Amino acid sequence: MVLNVPSKSVGVRKHLEVYGLALSLCNTETRLLRVRVIRALDLMKKDIFGASDPYCKLCIYKTQRSTLPLCSPVATKTVKRSLNPIWNEEFIFRVNPSENRLVFELYDENRITRDDFLGVVTVFLPYLEIGTEGSNCRLMAKSFLLRPRSSRSRVRGNLHLYLAYLPSHLNPQITSLRQLPPLVELSSEQQRNSEGQLSSTPVSSSHRPSLPAQSSSPGTAELSNTINDDTDNRVQLSRNTSIESDTVSVTETVVGPMLSTSLDENSLPPGWDERVDQNGRTYYMDHVNKRTQWDRPSL
Repeated sequence: MVLNVPSKSVGVRKHLEVYGLALSLCNTETRLLRVRVIRALDLMKKDIFGASDPYCKLCIYKTQRSTLPLCSPVATKTVKRSLNPIWNEEFIFRVNPSENRLVFELYDENRITRDDFLGVVTVFLPYLEIGTEGSNCRLMAKSFLLRPRSSRSRVRGNLHLYLAYLPSHLNPQITSLRQLPPLVELSSEQQRNSEGQLSSTPVSSSHRPSLPAQSSSPGTAELSNTINDDTDNRVQLSRNTSIESDTVSVTETVVGPMLSTSLDENSLPPGWDERVDQNGRTYYMDHVNKRTQWDRPSL
């Protein structure tokens, strides 16, 4: 089942089922992870008419090198004839933050032949800095560079995702979104503040970041304000596709908070920018003095 949540532009579709780890695999560190597939930008043209019909398939694996998924894949709806699709679909996953890996594969739906591959994003949870909702920390959407699955894959574009753990006191063994307390849902004020602009800067260093070349690929993430009771069949995927890439591919950063936080507290000094390296570590760039550092600068 899916809840359709309207907003000013594109509604958020909330999948009611909790996906991920089987209940028998839960342990003391198991958490609930909110995953929102917001949009993609500048996808490869696959149709003969110069467009694509993209959808995103999500799957969770036990470790960085595991080849067998822990549960059946789930997928967003298909957006027809778009190279810049907006999905705004939200999933809750049951995960172990210290070892699990999430894979997001994009495909062009084809009703006659096999679906065409559009790119993959792999998120190894221990490598990515993911905040907890309700903890007064700065939560942001992130933009990830789409990667090829093999040397023959032709891909391009970015995938915008919002990832945040739910409060640790919540029971991770729930099976439906309806079992969550109302306080877990984002308030309308938080939803308004979640509409931020994303700036894109690929980072090539796998260790301490050096000064990257600057480029920008702006896009906005429009989220929801209210919930209605419209329901739909849950989208579940059974297409014959496989996942062959396990490369951590965080290459983008975000400017602006995803939840309601003080702008004064989150502001950086003039000329500073916040970045994320490919291992998910946050660092800060001083454009005036052309240097980087790990510690957040103060005003």
